[in-house]
Amino acid sequence: MEASSGIARVFSRPAREMRSQTGYLTQTFSLYPDLTVAENIRYSGDLRRIPRVEIAERGRQYLRMFDMDRFADRLAGN
Repeated sequence: MEASSGIARVFSRPAREMRSQTGYLTQTFSLYPDLTVAENIRYSGDLRRIPRVEIAERGRQYLRMFDMDRFADRLAGN
């Protein structure tokens, strides 16, 4: 969502500029169970405005790295 008013700053810089340097860790499982693993990766990348080509490349890289590439098309809730 775009802000309707106000200003958010992180270390004196606009919050949007600091998104790549900050993180968010939920306390509960946060994948959408009705999306596949690959769709969840794409969704997360889109939220961070990562180019689609880079999302696909990095998604494949990390799934292979953790020997999870065979789960890419599986629903996250299964």
